[in-house]
Amino acid sequence: MFPRALYSVPQLAAGRTLAMTWAARAQRPTNAALIAASHKATRLYTTENQHDAKDQAQTASNAKPTEETKGENSAADTQAESAEVKLQKQLAEVKDHYLRCLADMENLRQRTKKEVEHTAMFAIGKFAKELLDTVDILGLALKSVPEAEHSNQANKTLGDLYRGVSMTQTELLKTLKRHGVEQFDPIDEEFDPNKHQAMYQVDLPDKKPGVVISVEKSGYMIHGRVMRPAQVGVTRLEN
Repeated sequence: MFPRALYSVPQLAAGRTLAMTWAARAQRPTNAALIAASHKATRLYTTENQHDAKDQAQTASNAKPTEETKGENSAADTQAESAEVKLQKQLAEVKDHYLRCLADMENLRQRTKKEVEHTAMFAIGKFAKELLDTVDILGLALKSVPEAEHSNQANKTLGDLYRGVSMTQTELLKTLKRHGVEQFDPIDEEFDPNKHQAMYQVDLPDKKPGVVISVEKSGYMIHGRVMRPAQVGVTRLEN
């Protein structure tokens, strides 16, 4: 006799069904993980697509202003060049004005220097001119003594006085000369109205017309300029 079966057919079927149910349950987590992974991949793909679309839009947005930016940059460069040209022109004008001012200041300095030197040179003129009368008086005093009298040893006092007056006149003329005042004697020179003052005219056949033959008062120059013309007598000029 066959041994008695431990389980009946219905029980076996029920056990098989239960096993399949547990197997299905065991597979559920795996399916859920696949679905979750699928959803995650979908989200990543969607996010990447969104990022790509955003980047493309940003690129397009940036590309459009680039043309505008080029135009703005070009206009800005043109404006900058114009401003630079204007500044260079202003700089040239300022430099020219500065150089002109320097030239004017140098001219003023030279002119002032000459005026100061001129003033210093001729400042003594008025004082020296007043001293000329004293020199003239000393000269007249010397002329009033005949040579025979002041050279005669018998009249020693007169000789000493004559020499004293002559020395005084000489020292005075030296002092004037140190300050640019010089005496000139135009005897035998041609008459020059700028330097001579004709006091009279005489006829002398052996002399050229218009020649100085005598000096009544000596003339004086100060630094090459006539301070006092010489008073002279001249031969008569031809008509």
